Amino acid sequence: MLSFSAIRKNNAFDKVIFGGGAVVFVFLFLEEIDYGIHFYEMFIGENTGIEVRNWHNQKTDGEQNVKKFKQVMDLLMLVLFIALPLVRNRVSIQFIRNITPSRWFIVGFVLCIALSKLAHFLEDQGMGVIGGVEGNLSGNISEFREMSNYYFFMLYAFQLLKSGSLFRNEAPTS
Repeated sequence: MLSFSAIRKNNAFDKVIFGGGAVVFVFLFLEEIDYGIHFYEMFIGENTGIEVRNWHNQKTDGEQNVKKFKQVMDLLMLVLFIALPLVRNRVSIQFIRNITPSRWFIVGFVLCIALSKLAHFLEDQGMGVIGGVEGNLSGNISEFREMSNYYFFMLYAFQLLKSGSLFRNEAPTS
């Protein structure tokens, strides 16, 4: 979708924005599948011995890169899903107005944060272990956050596709 929009747009700014977005999403996809190392290992039938298979799990200056990555994502999501919907009517740049999410994203974002806090609370209360057996929460709290982030961006993509705002230069009707 983003790469198609980058090709279709006439203005260089739009091309850079959509092309850059496509590059970012390809990077995220490759990070999530560990650059396909596990597929390679499956086909050759042996373990490559690579323990840390992606950038976000590597360490820089003694801490995992994922911490920095989460901070960038938090800032991006706050701007995109909270700030922009609140100021949309005051923004004069049509492109920004076209890509601004619905105000309903604010409610969804707050609910996702609440769900993440609940998962952390439950793990802190020892509910990650049930009957002496580690359950789904144990060691997987970050997966709750990742899933809600991906879900949010998927909903946002559907909104952009439905409104057609990626493919036009006038303001969306809703």
